[in-house]
Amino acid sequence: MELRIAILLFACIIATITDIKKGLIYDKITLPAIGLGIILNVFDFNLLNFAIPLFVFIFFAILYYLGKIGGGDVKLFAASSLILPFYNNQIFIIPALFFSALFSVVFISVFYTIKYVRTGIDFQKNKKNILQASLLSLALVIYFIFTISSNLLPTQSMFFILIPIIFALPFLAFQRN
Repeated sequence: MELRIAILLFACIIATITDIKKGLIYDKITLPAIGLGIILNVFDFNLLNFAIPLFVFIFFAILYYLGKIGGGDVKLFAASSLILPFYNNQIFIIPALFFSALFSVVFISVFYTIKYVRTGIDFQKNKKNILQASLLSLALVIYFIFTISSNLLPTQSMFFILIPIIFALPFLAFQRN
C-alpha cells in the first residue's frame, strides 16, 4: 500500500507542477503511472481494481469531449484509480475528488478575490453580484441554522461544506460580468 501511495503522490506532485507552469499534464507522467497501476493490479488481481479505473476513464473522457477538462486530467484520474483503487476499504477516487474540488474552490476563490481587490472593485457595476451573494449568504445562514438545530449533519461535515462557501461568496460578489 505504501508503494502505491508513494507512486501516486510522486505522479500527482509532478503533474501539479507542470500543470501550473505549462498548463499541461504530460504523457511522460501519466502513461508510466497508468502502466505501473496496471502492473500493480495484475499482481493483486481483483476485478474491481480494473473496473473502477475503466469507469473513471470513461466518465472523465466524456468530460474531456464536452470540453470541461483536459486530456492529461483524464489520464491522471485513470492512473490514480489504477494505482490506488481502494484506500481503507473505500473507493479512493471519490474522497480524492471531493477534497480536490474543495481545495480548488478555496484556491480559485482566494486567487480571484485578491485579484479583484488589487485591480479595484467597481461597486456600482458589481451591485447585482453583491446583492446576489448577500442573499445567498442569508439563505445559507438559515440553511445551516436549520441543519445544525435538526442534527441532520455532523459538525465535521458542516465544516467541510462551510469553508468553501465562505471563500466562494466574496468571489461571487466581486466577479466581473
